[in-house]
Amino acid sequence: MSCNLCESDLGSPHNKKKTAVCYGCKKSWHIRCISSTKERENYQKLKIESRSQWRCNTCKTAKLAAVGAISDEPDGSEHECSDSDGTGRILAKPGDGSDTQQLASDIKALLKTVNKINVKVDKIPSIEHQLSEMSTSLDFMNEKYEAFLSDMKVLQEKVTTLNTENRNLKETVAVLQLKVDHLEQDTRKANIELHCIPETPNENCAEIVKSVGNLIGRQISPKFAHRVGVHQRGQPRVILAGTESSTERENFVNAARKHKDYLRSTKLHTSWPDARFFVNENLTSYRKQLLRRTKDIAKEKGVQFVWTRDFKILTRKEENAKVKIISNETDLLNL
Repeated sequence: MSCNLCESDLGSPHNKKKTAVCYGCKKSWHIRCISSTKERENYQKLKIESRSQWRCNTCKTAKLAAVGAISDEPDGSEHECSDSDGTGRILAKPGDGSDTQQLASDIKALLKTVNKINVKVDKIPSIEHQLSEMSTSLDFMNEKYEAFLSDMKVLQEKVTTLNTENRNLKETVAVLQLKVDHLEQDTRKANIELHCIPETPNENCAEIVKSVGNLIGRQISPKFAHRVGVHQRGQPRVILAGTESSTERENFVNAARKHKDYLRSTKLHTSWPDARFFVNENLTSYRKQLLRRTKDIAKEKGVQFVWTRDFKILTRKEENAKVKIISNETDLLNL
C-alpha cells in the first residue's frame, strides 16, 4: 500500500503510529503527509480508537457538499423545493450536483497541492541545517586556506633567503677556488710539459729534455724529469720537467714556440716516427679544463686564436683584434 500524497510505500498496514487511514475513502497517508500542520497535530492528539473515524479533508468537504447548500433567504428565482421533511430547509435542486462534485474535485486537488507544499516546507529546517553546516565547513576551509597562504609566505621568504645564501656561497667558493688555483699554479711556475714524445722502456727523461733544449737553442739542466699520467694504449704519457726558475721556464717555452717547426720526434731519435711534439706550461687541473672549454667555445663562435702565456689563457677573435684573458667560466660568456 502506498501513500496517497507522496506515493511511497507505507510499510506495515498495522503500523497506526505512522499511518493515517481515512474512514470515508479508505485511502492512506503517512502522518507527515497529512495536508496541513494543524490537521496533522489534531490527528496525533486523537486516541487510537478515535483515529478509526478520522476523515481526510476531501471526504469532509464531500460530506458537506452532499448535505446541500443552505440558504436563509430566497433570491427571487424559481426553485423546485422539497420540504417533505417538515424542516422548512430549501434543498438544492437536482441539477446542482455536478457543480458540487466539481467543487469537491477542485478542493481535493488544492489540498493535495497544499500537502505537497507542506512536505517541502517541512524540509526547510533540514535545508537550513545543511546550509549552516556548509557555512561552518566553508569557514573552516577559509581558515585553513589563510593558514596555508601564511605558511607559503614563510616558505617563500625562506627560499629567497636560501637562494641568497646559496648565491653568496657560490661566489665565495669561486673566490676560494681561484685562490687555491693561484697557489697551486705558483708551485708549478718553473715546470714544463712535453707532449707526444714516444715512450720507450728504460728511457732517460732528463736526457730527452736536454735534447729538446739543444734542438731549440736553449741549454737546460732539469731539476727533475719523469712521465706523468695514466698509461693509454698507443698514446705516450706526458714528460713533466722542472727548470731552475720561472724565467728559465718562460724562455724555454718561448723558444719552443718560435722553433715549432723543429719539434719533430725524428730529430730527437732517428728510429722514432716523424711526428710533431709540443712544449707547454704546466697548468693546474682547473686551468687545463678551462682551456679545453675555451677552445670548444672559440670553435663555435669563430674565435681564431687560443693560447697560454705565463699560465694565463688568452684569446683573439682575429689577427689584429683585442686580446681577451679568460680567468673563469663567466669570461667564457663574453667570449
